[in-house]
Amino acid sequence: MAEQIQYEEICQTKVLIRGAGEQASGIAHRLHRSGFKVCLIDIAKPIAVRRLVSFCEAVYDGEKTVDQICQAYAAGGERKKLFLHAMELLKNLHQAGLLRFSDMEAAKTV
Repeated sequence: MAEQIQYEEICQTKVLIRGAGEQASGIAHRLHRSGFKVCLIDIAKPIAVRRLVSFCEAVYDGEKTVDQICQAYAAGGERKKLFLHAMELLKNLHQAGLLRFSDMEAAKTV
């Protein structure tokens, strides 16, 4: 029988999503509702067709609420802290063989 994951373990799990457009926002929304800690990263001037349902609008407005979930744009020291954390996650994935080096190079441009 498969081992069940406890809710407390899920609440401690951090998920990094590259992009904050429509699809990424939908995935982040569902993961957050399930108890995961979610961080989205996107380019400096994100492009989204369906802006009302995209967290990427936080880049322009400072924060964005989608279906009662608010995502804030990180600036200054908080932004640097999140970026370093994201790069550490990418480094760990690369070392585990789950991420190609070319993917890491692309992530540095975010």
